[in-house]
Amino acid sequence: MFMAASGPFYIDQFESAALTEDILLGIPGAPPAVGLTQKQARAYCQRAGKRLCSGAEWRSACLGAARARFSYGNAYEKGRCNTASTADRPTGSLQTCRNVDEMYDMVGNVMEWVENIEGERSIAMGGAYSTGPETDCFTRQFFPLETASRVIGFRCCKSEGSR
Repeated sequence: MFMAASGPFYIDQFESAALTEDILLGIPGAPPAVGLTQKQARAYCQRAGKRLCSGAEWRSACLGAARARFSYGNAYEKGRCNTASTADRPTGSLQTCRNVDEMYDMVGNVMEWVENIEGERSIAMGGAYSTGPETDCFTRQFFPLETASRVIGFRCCKSEGSR
């Protein structure tokens, strides 16, 4: 469980992975679910009894208990996460890309939709496999609302006490 200003919450340990067209779960070793709009990602989370994370929740989980800028630490380490390649990797496949709370791929691999919208733009956090060494827990990018991209995935959250 993690804390944000809105209160305690749970977050999937791994990026949501595509198992079938209708089943997306946060499990290790599967391709990340990409190519969905923020609205579609929200619907998948809702079908699982969860919701998209807020930006504040996502950042809190990325920083972890150690409050580390790059999730795994406060200094960039080349190759630690998938931030300088040409393709995504299966979820959780880089054992070095996790924080002290065992949250995988919060930095790099694929950006992740969060619930927040700013004006007419959706927000994705965490950077992707191609965003480079500046990718950290504070990385966020803005996209038109109906954007679907192979570099953007998602993970789901759940408030403490919600069923």
